Amino acid sequence: MSTFENPFISVVVPTCNRATTLVECIESIIANDYAHYEIIIVDQSSNDDTHRRITEKFVKKSNVIYVRSNIKCSSNARNEGWRQAKGEIIAFTDDDATVSAGWLKAFASAFNRENNRVGMIGGCVIPVFDIPRPSWLPPEKDYLLPSFDAGDEMRVFPKESLPMSVNFALRREALEKTGGFDTRLGLKSNSKNPYIGGEDSFLAMRVKEEQYLITYQPHAIVYHPIIAKRLTRSFFLKRNFREGVTAIALENTRKTTSDRELSSHISWHRKRLLYLTLIFCKDFILPVKNRPRRYMLRAAEMAFSAGALHYSKYLLKQEEGNR
Repeated sequence: MSTFENPFISVVVPTCNRATTLVECIESIIANDYAHYEIIIVDQSSNDDTHRRITEKFVKKSNVIYVRSNIKCSSNARNEGWRQAKGEIIAFTDDDATVSAGWLKAFASAFNRENNRVGMIGGCVIPVFDIPRPSWLPPEKDYLLPSFDAGDEMRVFPKESLPMSVNFALRREALEKTGGFDTRLGLKSNSKNPYIGGEDSFLAMRVKEEQYLITYQPHAIVYHPIIAKRLTRSFFLKRNFREGVTAIALENTRKTTSDRELSSHISWHRKRLLYLTLIFCKDFILPVKNRPRRYMLRAAEMAFSAGALHYSKYLLKQEEGNR
């Protein structure tokens, strides 16, 4: 049995058809110098050799638990994981990431150091590029890689940011009070809008609403590979489009958006698209520094507004159809 000075940590890893990177992820967690933990793998109906490889590789480790889910939804998988967990602390990472050797100990020491008002701790996310970073990739959008670094000191989480599900941990009581991840958000199949994310941001907002503090722990480090196919202009713009969709979905989840509010969003993003188009043309004519990055930043902002506009229209059409 552990005390809260040395808490038992349950690590939840949702997965789907990523057997190779999943094995690397689990190996990096096991390499941690921390005794009180378990790993819960929630397999969202993978059709590759995930089950065989996990069974063969970790069959002798009683603290690696495999759970099969018939629902392909990232937020549902995370909920299944933490609800089956026995830890006082529940940590989350992704099946294509690896964690630092001191990851578990960093979370344990942070919760031990902080008072009971701290319900959630987010860590540092370091992108690892498969190929040299493209010159056109604007650093302003690095958080979408994902990437996050708030410095070398433990501190209250920056107000302008929220922890990412690839690298955060919560007290079990905070998860129980908030109800966990909202399944209206999160990547899922069999949906007209399968690429809506934001379940981690919404959970963090709910944690704050329950009067918990959120802390940044720089020594809880996750390394996230950025594969070559994600470093194309087309993928980058699609990712920003999805971010626009998610922004509207997140707002609608927090409080059902009225017809008037949706119409306001549509009007605002139409005007913003026009404005950004004019700025884009101006940049094309006039000499500017770092032209490729400047172009892609403008194009990314346009893609975001296009996504927000698309989903606002979708929700408005749904509302009209329900009358």
